Amino acid sequence: MRKLLRRLALGLAPGGSALGGGGLPTSITDDFSADSGQWLDGNLVAAAMTVSGNRGLWTPASENAKSFNGDMETGDPPTGWGGSNCTIAANGDVHGGSQALLLTASGSTSAGARADVAGLVPGRFLDLRAWLKNINFTVFRLSLSQALTPFNSIVGDTGTTSYAQARLTEMVTQTTMRAVVGGFNAATQTALADDVTLAELAPSTVVRLRRVYYPSIVSAAIWRTAHRARGVVLYSSATDWIMAYIGSNSTGAAAVYLVKVANGLFTPIATANITYSAGAVLALVPNATFTAFSVTYGGAEVIASQAVVNWVGGTWYAGLANSDDPANLTTDAFGSFSAVAVAGASPF
Repeated sequence: MRKLLRRLALGLAPGGSALGGGGLPTSITDDFSADSGQWLDGNLVAAAMTVSGNRGLWTPASENAKSFNGDMETGDPPTGWGGSNCTIAANGDVHGGSQALLLTASGSTSAGARADVAGLVPGRFLDLRAWLKNINFTVFRLSLSQALTPFNSIVGDTGTTSYAQARLTEMVTQTTMRAVVGGFNAATQTALADDVTLAELAPSTVVRLRRVYYPSIVSAAIWRTAHRARGVVLYSSATDWIMAYIGSNSTGAAAVYLVKVANGLFTPIATANITYSAGAVLALVPNATFTAFSVTYGGAEVIASQAVVNWVGGTWYAGLANSDDPANLTTDAFGSFSAVAVAGASPF
């Protein structure tokens, strides 16, 4: 402890590097191939990172699958599923098992079947998958919505005229979320859904974290997979972090989200639609007092400074967040990561 205090008094970071002018640390950059000891790995962090050049390929932590009648094997219509502007029934045209869900629209411009899944943890990413067979909808797709606001959905992959798996990954915003299979231009059209699964990416969305000593601009070049989420995070604990990530909006196009968990309470802060550009840099930018954050993408501000209240300081780490799994990642997952100190008081 004496040695640590002496280092801080001399303007040195605990790990040994000199702090910059004004008591600020030198900038951190990382090509994912060096300084592995500077990264925090543990039960809150998915530790496995495969390096290729200056980019990192993530292998996530285990998934926490949720139990509901997603395989449609129980009941006719399948238990736990309801319909909007349609009738639903069990059907023998299956992807797996003995029955699937048949959805028949009842003349509206949109129709869907839904199942609510409870017991979720706000702030984690969800991985929602379904096998869909679109018989004659103009568009038939997999979506995720807040159960209290039906069909306020994130668009997933669309079905085809033979069974194909659709998938999306988005952040949990409340303890109950709604899996939706549905479509548009649905006068009397029909479609099938089977083997719907939903899992939390557990125990954390964080890929890797690196210690920072003062408020920092955290940035990384991002390569996006449709209907998946990737971003940057400032992290203190499972009950205190703030994240900017690129995900999908309600039409399936790219959008930037700013979210926080402050003292255990998850809150979506702001969102902005963007024009995605492969490898463009996403940055989370704090103010000098660490009480407000803005987001830039490709060098331009896309979310103006937003106040963050009920914030609890502590030991801070900067890192990367991802909702993908290895089957959907390439070595273009992230470009070189950086954390650059900004002027201001220590958060400790």
